[in-house]
Amino acid sequence: MKTVREVMTANPRCCKAEDSIYDAVRIMQEKNCGAVPITDNDEKCVGIVTDRDICLYTVLNEANPRQIKISATMSSHPFTCSPDDVLDTIIQRMAEQQVRRMLVVDQMGKCVGIVAQADVSITPPELYQDQNNPTRDTGHLVVSPTGLFLVGK
Repeated sequence: MKTVREVMTANPRCCKAEDSIYDAVRIMQEKNCGAVPITDNDEKCVGIVTDRDICLYTVLNEANPRQIKISATMSSHPFTCSPDDVLDTIIQRMAEQQVRRMLVVDQMGKCVGIVAQADVSITPPELYQDQNNPTRDTGHLVVSPTGLFLVGK
């Protein structure tokens, strides 16, 4: 079975909660991504901020992105997984939790990667379906504008 490590984006750029949302947006632009992991001083994951979080907060509060800390917009206690987790299991968790991204952490809780719908949607089904149990229906991945879903289970 394939693991998260095989599809994740390794070593993503991270921010601190006290950084400005402008800093996060710069990373998103440079890396062409829609989310930035938030870490503490020990590099442990404490949250995630998405382009949607920033956009909604900034527009609704008529805020200056250079003056707003990431802590005001980030989601605390993000869903995480291990690089060695089975990809099929993580796809199911993402669908069940209705999240588009999951942070990948090591045994110390440090961010080592991120797995996103985009990573999974470009992965051939044979890489995330359970090859050791061909009679088990692992479902079919459907990526839509409203989320990640498994159907046919």
